[in-house]
Amino acid sequence: MALIPSGALRQRLEALRQKYAQDRRIAHVQAIVAAMVQLDEVEAYAEEQEAALLHDRAQLATFADKL
Repeated sequence: MALIPSGALRQRLEALRQKYAQDRRIAHVQAIVAAMVQLDEVEAYAEEQEAALLHDRAQLATFADKL
């Protein structure tokens, strides 16, 4: 399974949301909106983890300099 960049995934979800909104498929639209919210949460979590990793690397570099 290939990874899809979040921007591309967001574009696909938005296109589906618009399509289903035109077809008045409310349950589908609600599911897509929920997926977009989850994507936002995943991106926020990934940013937090990246910041924590950078902090840990800085700490290790500081520790290594003291040796």
